[in-house]
Amino acid sequence: MSEQAQVDIRRERINSLFGLKVVALAIVFGWHLGVFTRPDLGARMVEFFFACSGVLEAMRHFGTYSYTLEETYENFKRRLAKIYPVHLLTFVLAVILGQLGVTAWVFSRNKVAGVLSLFMLQVWDARTMFAFNGVSWFLCDLLICYAFTPFMSYVVQRARGKGDGWQRVWLLLTLTIALRVVIDIAVGHGAVAIAVHTFPPVRLLDYFMVYVCGCLLLGWREGRGPVRLGRPVQTAIEVTRFSSTHGSST
Repeated sequence: MSEQAQVDIRRERINSLFGLKVVALAIVFGWHLGVFTRPDLGARMVEFFFACSGVLEAMRHFGTYSYTLEETYENFKRRLAKIYPVHLLTFVLAVILGQLGVTAWVFSRNKVAGVLSLFMLQVWDARTMFAFNGVSWFLCDLLICYAFTPFMSYVVQRARGKGDGWQRVWLLLTLTIALRVVIDIAVGHGAVAIAVHTFPPVRLLDYFMVYVCGCLLLGWREGRGPVRLGRPVQTAIEVTRFSSTHGSST
């Protein structure tokens, strides 16, 4: 398969993942409007959105980061410029609705929570994480995940080492999953008082897991991962899809 065909397939997959993220957001929006309340698709679609974001970032940028302070800062600034206007708009609308008595969060009675929310810091405290705009935690956590993506790329590259170190990447994924399970157990037994659904470090850990999975998927497609048959199998799948698509169009 030509290099251009591979680029087209990669672009198609990226667009597909982005489309799935849009669908997930639409379902979350409908769930919050009360269009449907069972099952709890709101929380599940948020998790699905983060999973798609992690895999998508791996497909777009894995192996391209050099992980310098300047690069990390530029990445954070670029993401902030996209996310913060949305956060600010929803914050202003929430404050107005509070002043009109539509919601219980009135700024004059919740100044500390309001300032924390304005600077996207409310998600770090369980008492303020749903202040004013209750769903703004989502944007705060997403910004943190994007900000740490260059560092995640660096960690995976270090785990790979100079040679074919995908086995070490699998070990990294296993350890991360084990840590996540330990956190769930600790929270379930009351040893740790955090909201695992919204607390930034936990959400960042979830994002890291799917980012690593995305990197492993890339390695599998290139035939360099632990599954050595990955490249031939993937090529056969792509040729079959290409042939069926062109066959149906003729």
